[in-house]
Amino acid sequence: MDYDFIIVGAGSAGCVLANRLSADPKNKVLLLEAGPEDKNFWIHVPLGFGKTLTNPNVNWRFESEPETHAAGKNDYLPRGKVLGGSSSINGMVYMRGQRQDYDHWGQLGCRGWSYKDVLPYFRKAESNARGADEFHGGDGPLQVSDLPDVTPIVRAFLAAGQEVGLPLNPDFNGAEQEGIGLTQVTISKGRRNSVAQAYLKPARSRPNLHVETQAHAHRVMFDGTKAVGVSYNIKGLVKESKASREVILSGGAYGSPHLLQLSGVGDPARLKAVGIDVQHALPAVGAAMQDHQIFRMRWRLKGKLGTFNERVHGLRALAEGARYFINKTGVLTNPTNPVNAFFRSRLELASSDIQLQFFPGSYRSIRDRTLDKEPGVTLGPTLLRLESRGSVHAKSADPDVDPAIHTNVLGTEADRETTIRAMRFTRSLMETAAMRPHYDHEIGPGTDAQTDDELLAYAREIGGSNWHPASTCKMGVDSDPGAVVDTALRVRGIQNLRVVDASVMPTVVSGNTNAPTIMIAEKAADLMLSR
Repeated sequence: MDYDFIIVGAGSAGCVLANRLSADPKNKVLLLEAGPEDKNFWIHVPLGFGKTLTNPNVNWRFESEPETHAAGKNDYLPRGKVLGGSSSINGMVYMRGQRQDYDHWGQLGCRGWSYKDVLPYFRKAESNARGADEFHGGDGPLQVSDLPDVTPIVRAFLAAGQEVGLPLNPDFNGAEQEGIGLTQVTISKGRRNSVAQAYLKPARSRPNLHVETQAHAHRVMFDGTKAVGVSYNIKGLVKESKASREVILSGGAYGSPHLLQLSGVGDPARLKAVGIDVQHALPAVGAAMQDHQIFRMRWRLKGKLGTFNERVHGLRALAEGARYFINKTGVLTNPTNPVNAFFRSRLELASSDIQLQFFPGSYRSIRDRTLDKEPGVTLGPTLLRLESRGSVHAKSADPDVDPAIHTNVLGTEADRETTIRAMRFTRSLMETAAMRPHYDHEIGPGTDAQTDDELLAYAREIGGSNWHPASTCKMGVDSDPGAVVDTALRVRGIQNLRVVDASVMPTVVSGNTNAPTIMIAEKAADLMLSR
């Protein structure tokens, strides 16, 4: 089959591109997704994210290589393998990052990507429940709403933040990010609003848009240095489709560099070592990955505070289930983090370098999100601006073999020092007058951990990726040897091939990456359509 555009990956970028490119009936568009349709019940129930976190039917379930600085453990790295990609299994937090993030992109030479340039695309994507203003859109495809309910534990934590000097911030995506406040979420009428629902579903009836699920891309096909199509596998049957205008990789920060490498685009020495013929030398592919690192701390609470633990066990769980099925209200309509805080680990910093994520519950482990029967709270101090760099590299010519992923958690001394400061600040929040009466004891790391070495030992055991990988196909100018794509997201040295997803970020943004990835795709669509 021949198409104008072939998009590989129906995630936060791919679904946006499929919608925008197929809006012109002259464009024949093929969208390939390795996973299934988004029919899994728990995808659409907001609190159902715990059910999809390890489900192989909708999740790639990547594992990192043993992490040298994190007790040698394999970091668990979930990614969506379903229509909607990771927007179908994420925590539904709507966060753009800081104005400074995008202005820094511009300072690096990425003209057209500073804050004033990207803000119109954030607004274009968004339909905010609060209405349109200078920062927000009111009629975009993506539904952004306020929290459905605010429980006593949420109110107490908001008070704790203000007690230690954090300003109450009503809008993290407005004028300033620093402070503590309630999260806005990609939830609409009690259901997850993934990009599959927001962008792809309205476009599926277009005759010029063809969506193939269960289609695992094996390689990009070339004619010399020109991308001409994609080879992919559907249930054991290998197919090839041609693209007369462009092939667009939207497989995410793991998938896109991996597919480039499988196609012979990458570091020649690495490709040859795993039996891949070199099509085009581009050593920066998969190198210098940036990600956020999170170090979750847990407390056992006392009293009735409206935690998730209290609301999903016993008779209360039955009542909450009934509430959801009858009128889409109750605990099942909640995101992962109803409260976030942004602060500076050192006062001399110009802006926040730590995000503190508040989860009103406690659970067994990161791989087993079964909620404890006793009430608890989990606080996740998260490093936003790291020195550590990871990587993604093919370890076989076989496309069914996952790439070697190194997150490099706690990889530098500066990151280790920042982690300790962030953990100590997190503890100070729990010792406020607002929170101290509500907790019984600290579960992890526990009060025995007091010295820097003891806190760091705990961080090595439980720390890991916050699942916001970026920069593995980073955007940059010609003089930047680490750049994989140019400022129009075209792969350097290759014709008719672009990468559009979080992997192109020159530096990872200071916050969750779903909203910025949607923005990147909105802008990329205009670039491709020469608007």
